[in-house]
Amino acid sequence: MRAPLPKLLGASLLFGALLGGCAHRDVDMDPTDQIVAAEFSDANVAAVLSSINALEIETSRLALERSQNPNVRMFAQRMIRDHSALQDAQNQMLAARDMTARHNAASVKMTRNLEPTLAQLGRLSGADFDRAYIALQRSAHQDAINSIDRTLAPTTRDPGLRQFITQQVRPRLASHLQWIQEIDRVHVGS
Repeated sequence: MRAPLPKLLGASLLFGALLGGCAHRDVDMDPTDQIVAAEFSDANVAAVLSSINALEIETSRLALERSQNPNVRMFAQRMIRDHSALQDAQNQMLAARDMTARHNAASVKMTRNLEPTLAQLGRLSGADFDRAYIALQRSAHQDAINSIDRTLAPTTRDPGLRQFITQQVRPRLASHLQWIQEIDRVHVGS
């Protein structure tokens, strides 16, 4: 019998609380439904994308330190590589447009919630860590995709940034989500 996993300050909290929604999965509402589109600039969208990348990179670095599961470790390495590449591409695109990411309530809250999430994950080990990390990744990727579809892409005014979000970021997140689901189903089993 598995020990119950502690409730992590996971993606639901990172996305839900930061975007004004509820941080609980039992609520039938996507957290991004609460964003007021008119108040979300392209610079704000870029800051949220950067915060998403930071979540993926930092939790995956922890997974490389804590996990002994080769499938989880391989996934974590890919998250670091892919999200670092997405961040680099975003930085280059923003520089070419003379645009700077501007933090907002959403990105600031995500950044503030990252440390407690890392601390909670860091208290786990073995299979409990693997299940919690994969659950966090599944939730974070699904929430990020929902945010892109419902808020980030629709509110983006710059065509180049919108194209970057819809043609590079979203497809990458969707492929990550498929891989997460496979790891969870076959190798971790949450």
